[in-house]
Amino acid sequence: MVGNGIVIWFLGFRIKRNAFSIYILNLAAADFGYLLCIAVETVQYLMQFNIGVQFGIFLFLDLFVYGTGLYLLTTISIERCLSVLFPVWFRCHRPKHLSSIMSALLWALSFLICGLGYISCSIGFVLSCVNSSLNPVIYFLVGSYRDRRFRDTLKVALQKVFEEELDCRGEQETTDADPEMTPISHCNPDATVSV
Repeated sequence: MVGNGIVIWFLGFRIKRNAFSIYILNLAAADFGYLLCIAVETVQYLMQFNIGVQFGIFLFLDLFVYGTGLYLLTTISIERCLSVLFPVWFRCHRPKHLSSIMSALLWALSFLICGLGYISCSIGFVLSCVNSSLNPVIYFLVGSYRDRRFRDTLKVALQKVFEEELDCRGEQETTDADPEMTPISHCNPDATVSV
């Protein structure tokens, strides 16, 4: 953190910036942010305070700044290759503010990608909680809907949901004991008896 802080101080306030120093300044800021988040998470872990919203926020932030650092390194490598392969274009025709624009776009891209990943992992957690919470409500509605009466108690509604299944199983078990009889199923009103 100290080394990245020194780079930020000199490139941000003491040295005139050029195309690559802008990238290096942004990379140092991303690395500093990542190390800061890791330091905070380590302190939270050692103090056993790693549960809750704060831990989730720092987890998102360290993924965000780490991703930004990787994108910046990729962009620096591409621009270095362009400066070697096309030196005339790079010196004469390269847009003046390309480094600043690319850095801003990379920060935004990293935030968007990490945000979408974080949200999808989290509205998956929320949706699974909603699914588990709604199952008893569905049982009640199905049990009440069979008689078109929604005033039943929860116990009565649950009995209605599961009694049909129990009736079919119970009758199947009794007919399995006597092979001469074919079961009359409550589940299938068209079933016939063969003697």
